[in-house]
Amino acid sequence: MVLIRIHQVLRVLEICGTFTSTWPPKSTAGKREIFLRDLGWTLATLNVLSSLPPLILGAWYSENDIIRMMKALSELTALMEVLFNLILCRIGRSRLQKLLAQLRNFLEHSELHERHIIQKYINRYLGFYAFVGISYILAAITFSSGPLFLPINLPMEAWYPFSIETPYIRGILYILQVFAILQTGFCITVDFMIAMFFWYSAARLEMLGQEVQQITHENDVKTCIKKHQEIISFVDEVQHTVRYLICKSNVTMASAVICGAFPLIHKQPLAGTAQFICMVLGGCERLYITAWPADDLAEISQQIAWSAYSIPWFEKSHETITNIYIFIQRSKKPLLISMGGMFPVLSVQYYANFLKTISSYFMTMRAAIAE
Repeated sequence: MVLIRIHQVLRVLEICGTFTSTWPPKSTAGKREIFLRDLGWTLATLNVLSSLPPLILGAWYSENDIIRMMKALSELTALMEVLFNLILCRIGRSRLQKLLAQLRNFLEHSELHERHIIQKYINRYLGFYAFVGISYILAAITFSSGPLFLPINLPMEAWYPFSIETPYIRGILYILQVFAILQTGFCITVDFMIAMFFWYSAARLEMLGQEVQQITHENDVKTCIKKHQEIISFVDEVQHTVRYLICKSNVTMASAVICGAFPLIHKQPLAGTAQFICMVLGGCERLYITAWPADDLAEISQQIAWSAYSIPWFEKSHETITNIYIFIQRSKKPLLISMGGMFPVLSVQYYANFLKTISSYFMTMRAAIAE
């Protein structure tokens, strides 16, 4: 098995996040780097914004062709996901910067057994994340190469209020659309970044649990309590930073999956079917990227209480017993990830309900359209 180290994970996410203008610069970045990143963000945002009206018009003028309309709507919702990622990551840039700085600082000073735990979590999620990432990249490639295999001029189901028959106009629009499509595919790294914060916090709690079980001195109890508070503060900061990023994924991905599934139930060319298979698969899997580590975080945050309970506390001083009791009581409260108060807490159970709900909406819309 090929081992992917945490530093390699960070590097890949940073490269993809820089391409999509969603990864924050380091606090040590110079003015030139920040200017170039801001310029890239502005150009990416303008490109996405300029792509939205043609897709809206494409859906509007395709009202008599339900398949083309659903294609346009699925592409529209996927681009809306990119736009929200750009805006929310730009608003939360300083917070994301601080969170990543804390993560890097811990890794630089981590001990061997701590790196082993981090590696265990990477190995746990790597297979699934690689599969989802490949699904999104394949979707971007198949959509971008659509004009090569399908009788269409441009990758998107867009409508422009001017002629696109001129080669140079078509070429410019093709480049702009492909750039927007690639951003749609590579913006999955935002979800990977959020998931990394969750499983990193879970790994820190597991390290703390092992440390609690090895307590030999009363001062060690205070040290563990302090580390526990630091982890809780980190999770609270992560939750405050990413809650709306997760929240919007519920809406945009549900819409993309529902609209993208319609072309699959009608006879389509193989290239067109491949496009939407990748889109629907990726949309269904996307929320699970963050739901899985969030569920693990909630579970392991409660296991800390049992680790603290196993301390031979009856042999300690009254002050230490009080500290252990407070530690146990706080650990009984799981670290749950809220989604802005608009949806239940993020968990695997919620993800299952999410799939059930979008399936119900899809069947309802299909029945309504058939009538």
